[in-house]
Amino acid sequence: MLKDIITSEARLKVLKFFYIGGEIFSPYVREIVRGTDLEINAVRRELIRLSKAKLLLEDPRGNRLHYYLNPKHTLYYDLASVFAKEIGLGRLIHRKKKRIGNITFCLLSLNFFLKRKVKNPIDMIMVGDLYLSFLKELIIDYQKEHKEEVNYMVLTDQEYRILKDRKDQLIMNAICQPRAVIIGSQEKYLNP
Repeated sequence: MLKDIITSEARLKVLKFFYIGGEIFSPYVREIVRGTDLEINAVRRELIRLSKAKLLLEDPRGNRLHYYLNPKHTLYYDLASVFAKEIGLGRLIHRKKKRIGNITFCLLSLNFFLKRKVKNPIDMIMVGDLYLSFLKELIIDYQKEHKEEVNYMVLTDQEYRILKDRKDQLIMNAICQPRAVIIGSQEKYLNP
């Protein structure tokens, strides 16, 4: 899907590499070349473009120039939201959604996706009529593979609406933090 929007394959690979790494990830050029499997000149060209656009920032350390995502860039969270659907848990949910059940809404914390030190009580909310045993197994496998805990909440549509109307603290925290809507309508589930 992203290949249709970002037409430069090298740029897409570099951006994906940084968003997979998370917020504190700061590789140097050779690490980026190894991680993206691109030619060094293509990587350098994209690093120059992304640095010029201020999406990546440079950090000289010794004789190496390290790069990291700029969290103050206006597109930082927008791109994180897009990549959250294409990478990691968001992609897994999309690929397995039919086996999980009838998912009407899935919200993923961008703090979780970006591997931020901020600890949220809920990393993911799923709403719908779901096969809980399959979802639990899927999450356990994901946690083992990625060595990170996923705090998730599963609700029916009615339960979600009741908790949201009551302004339940867990739901409000999940809604108010940086987030990606993986499945469903933001207008229908997040607006009052």
